[in-house]
Amino acid sequence: MRAVRLLEAHHLELVELPVPEAVPGEVVIRVDGCGICGSDLTSYKVGLFTDSVPGHEIAGVVESVGDGVKEYANGGTTACAETAKLVVDKIAAANPPAFLR
Repeated sequence: MRAVRLLEAHHLELVELPVPEAVPGEVVIRVDGCGICGSDLTSYKVGLFTDSVPGHEIAGVVESVGDGVKEYANGGTTACAETAKLVVDKIAAANPPAFLR
């Protein structure tokens, strides 16, 4: 999967990461849009949380569902404001899903 990783202050890099698998009680979301908040911007400016993928306010499509998850199904749309294991398809959506317009 493609993602943008913060390497150091003012230095982002497009990287390939392993695609995560849904474990029991979790879902994997393919990201269609990701918000960058003030704390992400501060991290970028001063180099906090280096070697991480910025952004934690996401919307996308459920790619896989772990055992025991009943609230979500593959192909469903969702939004999440917490850091999660993500299948990152696009970091910033050029064409956001209809439910976000």
